[in-house]
Amino acid sequence: MGVDASTSDHDDMSESTVRSDFYQSLCDSAEFTSELGKMTLAVGRLEATLKSYFIKAGIKTNLKRDTLGLLIAKLMNYDEFKSDEISGLNEIRKQRNYLTHDIYALMSNQIDDSSMISADLLPLTVSAYIDAAKALRNDINKLIEALIDKGQQLL
Repeated sequence: MGVDASTSDHDDMSESTVRSDFYQSLCDSAEFTSELGKMTLAVGRLEATLKSYFIKAGIKTNLKRDTLGLLIAKLMNYDEFKSDEISGLNEIRKQRNYLTHDIYALMSNQIDDSSMISADLLPLTVSAYIDAAKALRNDINKLIEALIDKGQQLL
């Protein structure tokens, strides 16, 4: 039993080291950090677009404090948005949170990865994360255009 425990600890440490090394590889990748930055900027634009839509629609919003999650929650009470649109926004929020808030905790085994890493990101490769950030940015930009169109219908 003692041997099994030490083997398990060793396996956990080597997995943690691999993930730590992978995290550093992400940090060292100019392409990944560039895509992550572009995705983050797109999320900021999405939040601003949602706030503009709210203003046009007469929905109360706090321009400085309402985050993406709060904005999505407000949309749930608004009949103009279909459940699939809300689901799409929630998926974008979840993926954004993963790439911006949860990635280090995941790589350092602070959180369970079973629900965090999609099959698209396995095995852990920098190129898979670059592709994920690009795809998310593209999805965000498409959603922004749809929101702009929806907002123009209010005029």
